[in-house]
Order: sequence, then C-alpha cells, then structure tokens
Amino acid sequence: MEYRLEGRRFFVLGVLWLANFVFWMSWFMQGPLLASYWQARHHTSFSTAEYLLSGVDIASIVTALLFGHFYDRLGPKHGVTICQGIILVGFGLRPFAVDSFPLMLVLTVVAGLGLPIIAAPPPVISQWFGMHRMTHPLLITLSSFVCGQAAGLLLGARMVQGLGARWAFGVMSIAIAAILVAWIVGVPKAPASPAGPVRAHPAPVLSALRALTRSRRSWAAFTLGGIYAAIIVFSGSFLPGTLSTTLKLSPGDGGSAAAIVPAAAFFGMFVFAFAIRRSGKPVAFGRLTSVVQLLAWAAFAGLWFAGVLSTPLALILLAVFGFCFQACFGLGLHRIEHSAGVAADTAGVAAGFYFTGVSIGGYVLPTILAHIVDATSARAGFIGLGILFLAGAALWAFSRETATPTPDKAAMPEVIAPQNV
Repeated sequence: MEYRLEGRRFFVLGVLWLANFVFWMSWFMQGPLLASYWQARHHTSFSTAEYLLSGVDIASIVTALLFGHFYDRLGPKHGVTICQGIILVGFGLRPFAVDSFPLMLVLTVVAGLGLPIIAAPPPVISQWFGMHRMTHPLLITLSSFVCGQAAGLLLGARMVQGLGARWAFGVMSIAIAAILVAWIVGVPKAPASPAGPVRAHPAPVLSALRALTRSRRSWAAFTLGGIYAAIIVFSGSFLPGTLSTTLKLSPGDGGSAAAIVPAAAFFGMFVFAFAIRRSGKPVAFGRLTSVVQLLAWAAFAGLWFAGVLSTPLALILLAVFGFCFQACFGLGLHRIEHSAGVAADTAGVAAGFYFTGVSIGGYVLPTILAHIVDATSARAGFIGLGILFLAGAALWAFSRETATPTPDKAAMPEVIAPQNV
C-alpha cells in the first residue's frame, strides 16, 4: 500500500532537531562552567557543582518509565509541546538564577521533568514519515543529541566570558521559546493522511512491565544504560576542568577539548548504524566499541598518571573514545527493544524501562564519583570512569546475538539511538 507524504514533514523534522539540540546544549553548557564559574565565583565544591549536570536526571527517574505512554496517549504534537513548556520554565528562567546556586539547581531539576523530549523522535518520525521509513530521518534527528552536547561544552564558558552569565543563559532561553512557538504554530497535530501503517495500541504499563522484567536480557540492557549514562554525565563535568588544569588551558579551551567526545560520537553513530544494518550483528559491535573505549580510556588515564599527557594525545584518545561511545550506548536500547516479551505494543514501556536505568545511572553514579573526587583527588575520577568502562565491556562480553524483527514488526528501526545524560 502506498502512503502519501507531506512536504511539511521536513519542517517538523527541522524543528524537532532544533528542540533537542537546544535542550542538550542548555544542559551541557554547564560542564565547563562548573570549575570556572560555580566553584570559582560561588565557592561550591566539585561534587556540589556537578549536580547541575546530573540533576537533570533526578526527575526522569520517576517519569522515564511512562514516557512511551506519554506520547501514545497525548500524541506526539501535544507531548513535545508539554516537554518544551517544562524545559522553558526550567532552563528558560536560568538568567534570574546566575547569582544563586540553589535556585539554579532547582531550575535544573525542573527542566529534567521535560527530559522525555529525547524520546520524541521515534513517535514523531513514525507519524510523519511512517515506521517503514524511519531509519534515515531518525538518525538525523538523534544526531541533535551529540551536536547539542558538543556545542554546550564548546561554547558554554566562551558565552559567559563574552556575554556575561545572565545573557549567556538568556540566549538559550530565547532559543527555547522561539522553538516552542515554531512547534505550536507550524506543526499540526497529525499529517492530513497517514504516512504509514498505524502503530499497535499500547499494552497496559503494568502487564508490559511484568513481561519485560522476566527477561535477563532486559535487566542487562537496563544496567548498560545506567553505566553509559553515568560515563557521559560524569565525563561532561569532570573532563573540562581536568583538561584545563592538566594541559594548562583556559576554561573555554578545556570545554573545547572535552567537546571532542560528542563531536566524534556524531560520526561514530552514523558509521556504526550503517555497519550494523549491513552485518546484522549488533552485539558484535557492542563488544568491539566497549573494548575500544576501555583501551582508549586506559591509555588516556595512564598518560595522565605518568604526567606525560599532551594536548594532541589527549584529543586523539578522547576522539577514539567518543567515536565508539554513542554506538555502544545506543546498542543497549537496541538490545532491550529486542528482548523477550517486547513487541510493538510494549516497545514504549521497554524504552521507558531502559531510560529509567539511564536516569538512575546518570544521577546516582556521577554523584557518588564526584563526592569521592572531592574527598580524595582527581585520580579517583580516572579510576572510577575506568571501572565503569570495564563493567560495560564485561556486560557486552556475556551478551549474545538475537534475531532482529523485520521493520514492520519492530518497535524502532535498526539505528544507534543516543542517551539522556
């Protein structure tokens, strides 16, 4: 059966890309500011300042499991509108909190209630392009995650230096508001005619969750999500300051060096996505990327411990780590979507279960590591991240390949879907 596609779908795709890009940039622009602004000017400890990154995940520990039903029940248009409205309140009011760390933290947690915006691409793209045509537009939309993270790390300190803290956050507030208006005014509730087969009616949350939690593979994927979320959140807070101190860089340059990780991830997610589609062996690539990351971090940490880490070597090793990171993280989502008990009517709950693990890991583990670093030294940060990389590689080592459903039966196409850090 032929399904007609509307030209407006590209506008919808563009606005959704910008919405996620600005959310991730607003989130991770705090990374290079933890040491240069909050610790230096407001005299907070590293472990306290780090809450400005991990705090986004606090609220989503509760909401992540329900986000599949959130979009199914309200529809993608209304779901994204509500998320964007919440983000506008949280991140949009930050210009008024530049002199108050407690207020900035509260607004960060409020913005985290809008975190299901990162779950919007699959339902929006399936509605406007059809589930059987999701792969390429979904990959394009998901690239906004790593692009936004890279932009935040790259520009956060520079924006504060050039514009002042109030206007640096104010620019992001204006961008969030403009995108919300564009979404409300320019995106209809649904296309005039269906773009593809209608999705299965979602199963009740509790029955879907019971079926899901009986699978060991689901729990392994849940753990993988938590581990890799912890890595990306903690590295986003730990690396800018550490690189600035070790390599004698300015806060802006320290953020730029840390931005090499998500910048490399942008290329890696496309390369591995198409490689996996050709080979049909996602677990093999999960093992490969986890081991490469572990080795790259071991070399990076070893050079730092030896006191011989140079800027070129640091950038090369971080690029290797980043190139593999989003693939390894997204393969965890792929794995849970193809676990026992997961079908088209339970895919939303399965993704929600995975992102619950992501939220728990993205908040709890970085918080613990930050407190250990405060109590000891930066050495604990390198060791802690190394343990997380090792745990991820171990989980992938014991994973097995499974049959992949055909596109019309799959909840999501075979793509590398990044995280909520």
